[in-house]
Amino acid sequence: MTDTAAAVVKRQFDAYNAHDLGAYMACFAPGIEMFAFGESKPFLSGHDEVRAFYAAKRFNIRALRAELHNQIVLGDTVVYLESLIDLEPGKRQTAIAIHKVENGLIARMWFIRS
Repeated sequence: MTDTAAAVVKRQFDAYNAHDLGAYMACFAPGIEMFAFGESKPFLSGHDEVRAFYAAKRFNIRALRAELHNQIVLGDTVVYLESLIDLEPGKRQTAIAIHKVENGLIARMWFIRS
């Protein structure tokens, strides 16, 4: 039995905050695509690109963490309203992350940032 969409996204969120790249990547389908909302081409595609990006531009920032404010779950789509804290030192950024789960893994994500 596969996890619910909400459980997979929560596991991904927790791995992000733990800076656990292996656990984070285990939540994504091999063909994961990440988009800036409204764009037709992904800015990251596939495990190799996602792993390299998060290793070099996120999980290397020790103070970085995400704070969840609200979630909406509709079938296999999970929407998070969250804050990214210390992506830039001392700053908080509000973001919306939309996750599409297929076969128990996150297959596509869209990001909206303030």
